Amino acid sequence: MLVGAERFPAVFLLEPLRIVEEEIHAAEIEELDEILESVSDLVPPIVRDACRHRIRNHSGETVVVERAEEGGVTLLGSVSALAYWLVERALAEASKDAYALPRLHQRLGRLVAGRVARRHQELARRLEMRFRQPVLGARATIELEPVPARTTHVLRIVVRVQRDAEIPPRPSQLYPPSEEGGDERTTMLH
Repeated sequence: MLVGAERFPAVFLLEPLRIVEEEIHAAEIEELDEILESVSDLVPPIVRDACRHRIRNHSGETVVVERAEEGGVTLLGSVSALAYWLVERALAEASKDAYALPRLHQRLGRLVAGRVARRHQELARRLEMRFRQPVLGARATIELEPVPARTTHVLRIVVRVQRDAEIPPRPSQLYPPSEEGGDERTTMLH
């Protein structure tokens, strides 16, 4: 959620998103390592290596835009969804034993379900630490805002833009349009 400005530089959205993406991807890598360690008796080394390789290819893809509406953009980023999905996919590709897959699926589901709340808290702590630093200078602050208890796995990130933030003007504010229908200086900038 962006609060306090009608016009703002794109960095006010891009930088918080970059930080959230970095932190979720790092958490996914940690989760993948823990999942693979927990089921190492059922997962061959080649599948573990494939999962570790594949998760690196998903950097920048852990936060997904759910929807954009007037007043805000809803993003979805889930800790452990990517790791869990990669393990299941790699196992399905490599498995010769169709009987073992449902048992492994149940074991993975229980494992991940038991850790979602903890992972969410860890992510919130990591983001709070990152956002305490002046990410956007004095022009804006980034905060985690509490969400009602029924949605315990949702983090709301609020970017508060300072009212006096210096934002470059639009070209039309610098150069009034000429009467002939355009001015080279403003036409090139639009």
